[in-house]
Amino acid sequence: MLHIYDFSDNYSDLARKIYPEISVRQVKEAIVLLEKLGLIAKNQRGFYKPTERSITTPNYVKDELIKQYQLSCLEMAKQSLVKSTSMPQTISTNVISVSDGAYKRIEKK
Repeated sequence: MLHIYDFSDNYSDLARKIYPEISVRQVKEAIVLLEKLGLIAKNQRGFYKPTERSITTPNYVKDELIKQYQLSCLEMAKQSLVKSTSMPQTISTNVISVSDGAYKRIEKK
């Protein structure tokens, strides 16, 4: 969310933009934790932004745990698509096709 939303200190506005909904307190706790872990930092304009483009799991993380996380993300995406809301929604999908060699380079990166 912080990639696309300019957030500095309006916790209630950020809380409303997250699905499923979370409390203002949860937003504050998340921002503190993400900053403490070095995953976000304020940019030159004073907005919190991610410090890295992607986060990867170490090799020792169990495949089943990752599958459960991915299923959870897919379920949340499904719910956000079917949920009626008064806020405008912008939904996009990107599908790419890459060669085996390019896929191996992506995996390595």
